[in-house]
Amino acid sequence: MTKLIRADLKRCIKKASLYIFLLLTIFVHLMNLIDIKPEDSLAYLGSIGDLVKNVSCVLFPLSVLIAVFGDELHSGAIPIAIGRGLSRGKVLLAKYFDCVIFMAAQFLICLGCILLFDSIAGIIASNEDNIRIVLNIILNGFFPACAYLAIAFFFIFVMWNAAVGFISVMFFAWVAGGVLYLIQSQFKIGVHDAWLQTLFSHSVTSFSMGDFDIGFIIAVICYIILPLFLTAIVFRRKELDL
Repeated sequence: MTKLIRADLKRCIKKASLYIFLLLTIFVHLMNLIDIKPEDSLAYLGSIGDLVKNVSCVLFPLSVLIAVFGDELHSGAIPIAIGRGLSRGKVLLAKYFDCVIFMAAQFLICLGCILLFDSIAGIIASNEDNIRIVLNIILNGFFPACAYLAIAFFFIFVMWNAAVGFISVMFFAWVAGGVLYLIQSQFKIGVHDAWLQTLFSHSVTSFSMGDFDIGFIIAVICYIILPLFLTAIVFRRKELDL
């Protein structure tokens, strides 16, 4: 499996989507600084959280999915790897780890640029604010993006179509939360409180105060581990031309 991961990393690191979406995200964060005054640090912290949830959480998963699966499903590479004796579960995990590694690098670079921009603009003055930014990137950005990837993997491997995975990322990031909020408001059912973005967002507040948040563990299990587990079950039963 490690050989497959290394081979994929060498192949995908040349893909332009990784860098185009990264630069676009950094540009959006830079534009966010234009109307912010140094004394508006609290509002700026909130805007970072919103941008991470609505921009980084979508563009980064899309970029890595395009890089990893842009031509992978139709090239026959996955059936060839399985035909050579690699189990389907290991192939699935290798592809997911590929995406997570690239995405972690993107979030890390984005975090570095945000902290640099903040320092130059003189907006963030305390270590607590910097910690809040880091937690926002990790808990409002990286982990929800990993969840969107896991959900996208289910649709990609079930439908054997990368475009379905791209659409699922945008739907669950931009649409699903709003729909669940309307359902919760209308019928008083706590579906939005149990949504992945809500659970991870609450974790930012808890961890920044030094408290442990059980909702974080629930979100990881329900929205990352469980979708991958279900994908592995479906993928084992899927017929492929080996």
